[in-house]
Amino acid sequence: MKHNILHINSNFNQSNIHYELTSAFNNEEHVDGRVFFPSIKRGEIKDFNKAEYNNAEFVDRIYCLQPWEKYFFYARNYHMYKEVLKKYEIEKFNYIIAHSLFSNGNLALTLKKKFKIKYMVIVKNTDVNSYFKKRFLLRKKGIEILKNA
Repeated sequence: MKHNILHINSNFNQSNIHYELTSAFNNEEHVDGRVFFPSIKRGEIKDFNKAEYNNAEFVDRIYCLQPWEKYFFYARNYHMYKEVLKKYEIEKFNYIIAHSLFSNGNLALTLKKKFKIKYMVIVKNTDVNSYFKKRFLLRKKGIEILKNA
């Protein structure tokens, strides 16, 4: 059985570990993965990855986000959801990996509710020490994302 994995990773350009992890998954015989990498329009962000990482054949970098959306959690999630539906035939994926609890995990939760696709979420230090501490209105949402993963 082939495992088709959708990686949701809005931080793909932040560290080479994202490329290495996804590449390692895709090197497995029964795994095929795509990276949905929503980004702010060109020229407004700095890439830390090597250019070849951002241009890997399994990375779909979509310049769809606006800088102001980082302040509007639910509007950003809705926007990313619409972009995912435009880009992919979601039913072809049988698993989702969200590469952060809030920014990517909420989209994974939304896709699970709509399409019944299982997901896992990677919880980072920033998720715990920034979102849970400073954005207390999102704590309940973070717990819901974790319980459904």
